[in-house]
Amino acid sequence: MIYPEFPLAQHIKLTSSRPRMDCARQFTDIVSLTELMALETSEDGFLMLARNEESLTRPMQVLQKTLDDKLELSPLQIRYMRVGNMLYEPNMHLRVSVNSSYIDKVRNDFQVRKFKIIEDYKTISGFVLRAEMPLRLIMGYGMVLASLSEYSGFHLSWLHGYTPYLDITI
Repeated sequence: MIYPEFPLAQHIKLTSSRPRMDCARQFTDIVSLTELMALETSEDGFLMLARNEESLTRPMQVLQKTLDDKLELSPLQIRYMRVGNMLYEPNMHLRVSVNSSYIDKVRNDFQVRKFKIIEDYKTISGFVLRAEMPLRLIMGYGMVLASLSEYSGFHLSWLHGYTPYLDITI
C-alpha cells in the first residue's frame, strides 16, 4: 500500500471534461496540501488521502464550495493493508478534552464502544481521556463528541499503527 501513514481516503470524481492535470493544479491551488494529506490521481478523478477525518473536513468544504458542480465525493473509506494473506486495519489513538460536567458521559461512551483507555486525568479546565481503538470504531466521532458535550469537547486522533483484522467480511 502506498502512503500507509494515510489510513483514510476519499474519492473525488470529476464531472467536467477538463484534463486531470489541469484539475490537479486547481485542486492544489484551492486546497493547501499539508503533511496531514496527500493527493493521488485515479482513472476518473483523485484520491484524497488523510491521516484522520479532521484533516479532510476543511479541504472538502473548500472543494465543495468552489467546484461543487464539477465533482462528486464518495464516502470516506478506511484503507486496509494486506500483507500476504493477512489483512491489517488502522489502529488509532484518540485524545478527548471535555469539561468536568461531561466526563461521565464520555467515559461511558468509551466503555460502550470498547475503547481501550490509556489515560484519564483531570486538568485545570476539565478532563482528558486518551484511548486506542480501530479506526472503524471512531469514524464520525467528532459529531458524537459534540452531542455528548454540547459542542464544548475537543478531540484529536492519529494513526498508532496497523493491527491484524480478524473479521473476514471485508
